[in-house]
Amino acid sequence: MSAPFFRPYFRRPDRPGDRLLRLAGLVERALRAVARRLLAGRAPLRREDRDRLRPVARQRRQPEDPRALAPNARPLLYLPALPWHERYQRPQQLAAGLARQGRPVIYLETFDRQRLQPRWQHRVLAPGLERVSRRLTGRPDPFRQALPPSEIEAVAEEMRRSLREPPAAVVAQLPFWLPLAVALRYAWGVPLVYDRIDLHTEFPGVPPEVGRREEELLTAADLVTATSPDLLERSRPFARRVEALPNGVDRSFLDFPQEPTPAVDSEGEWPVAGMVGALDQRIDTAALARLLDSGRWRIRLAGRLEHPAMEALARSDSAGGGERLELLGEIPFDRVAPFLGSLQVGLVPYRDLAITRAIDSVKVYEMLALGLPVVVRRLPGTEHWAEVPGVHLYDDGDDLAGLLDAALARDSNALRRQRREAVVGASWEARARRLGELIDELRGTA
Repeated sequence: MSAPFFRPYFRRPDRPGDRLLRLAGLVERALRAVARRLLAGRAPLRREDRDRLRPVARQRRQPEDPRALAPNARPLLYLPALPWHERYQRPQQLAAGLARQGRPVIYLETFDRQRLQPRWQHRVLAPGLERVSRRLTGRPDPFRQALPPSEIEAVAEEMRRSLREPPAAVVAQLPFWLPLAVALRYAWGVPLVYDRIDLHTEFPGVPPEVGRREEELLTAADLVTATSPDLLERSRPFARRVEALPNGVDRSFLDFPQEPTPAVDSEGEWPVAGMVGALDQRIDTAALARLLDSGRWRIRLAGRLEHPAMEALARSDSAGGGERLELLGEIPFDRVAPFLGSLQVGLVPYRDLAITRAIDSVKVYEMLALGLPVVVRRLPGTEHWAEVPGVHLYDDGDDLAGLLDAALARDSNALRRQRREAVVGASWEARARRLGELIDELRGTA
C-alpha cells in the first residue's frame, strides 16, 4: 500500500543561497567526521558516519499499513531533546509513533553545530512527520545553556508565520525550550506538555540555572509526563498535573527471531555479557573490573566512550592481553538488536547515583524484548522488573560474576518467551498512543 498524500504544515520557501549552504554544510560535516576518526586512530569513515552526514537520516521503520492522516488534523509542535539524525531514542520514537497514528508532528531542532548551513531547513521525513531546523546565533549548547533571548522572538515569529495552522499542542523535552515553548503556548492558546526524560542537572557541566529553568517549565506546563517513578515524584511539587509515561521498545526488537543463538568467543570458553549505551559516569567501572578479574566472563559494550574511568579500564584490559573487554564504539540503531542478540546475558551495571535513580532504562526493555536474561542494578526505575523471570537485581557489584552465572544457568526457551511477553505492551507505539490521549484530554477532545 502506498503512503498517503501528505501536504506539509511548514511552508517556507528557500532563500537565495540556501542550496549552496546546504552543500557546504555536508562538506563541513564530512571533514569533521574524518578528523574525529583520524584523531582516534581509526579508519576515516564507517557506515554509521556516512549515515550522520546525510542532511536527515532515513526513517527507521515505515508503517506496514500507513493510515491516512485524520481529516483536519492539527500538528503537534515538538521541541525535542535530540536532533533527529543522532542516537535514535525516545524523542524520535515518540515523534514517529505519533505521526504513524495520524497525529502530524513538526520536529523543531536547533542542535546543528556547523557554521555553514542555511538559517532554516525543512524536510518531510514521512507522511505527517516534518523536521524543521534553525541555526542559532552563537550555537548554544541546549543541555547547558539558555536559548538566546535574541532568538526567541525570531523563532516564534517564523513558526507563527510558516505553519499553515496553529498546532494542537506544544511538546517540550528540555529546559532549554522554556521561553520559546511558553511564548508559543500563549500565542496560539494551546496546551504545553513537558516530557521529562532525565535528571538534567546531574549531567557533568550542567549549571544550576538549568535546574531553575526546569522548575519554571514544570510550573508552566499544563501536563508533565515523566519516564520514571523518581522523576514523577520530583515533578509533583511544581506541576499541576503529572502522568507516568515510561520508556518503551521498538517493534523491531519484538519481531527479532524468537530464539536468537548467542555467540561465544572463538575459544568457546567464556560466555558473553554486555549492553548498548553511553559509557559515561553512570557505569560502575569498579564492578566491571572485578567481573573481569573473575576470569569467568567476557564483557562486550557498544556505546560512545565518555568517561576517563572507562577509558582506564579499557587500557588496563589491553595491557593484560585485551581478551576480556570489547568496546565497539557507538553503533547505528539497526545494529542494536543483532548486537544484543549475540549476548548470553544482558548487563546494565549502573552506579547508584541521583541520575541513575531517575532512569527508566530503555536497555532493559530491549534486552527483554529479545528474550535475554538481565542483570541490572537495583534502582527505583528497575525494581518493577524483579517480577519478570530471569531479571536479576543486585545492590552492589561484588558478585556480578555469580549473578551472571546464575542468570545463564537458569535460562531456558520458555523463560525467554515469558520475558518477551513482559514487554509486548510496552512498545513505542503504545507510549505514543498514550501521549496522544493525554493531549486530547487537555484539549477537551477525548
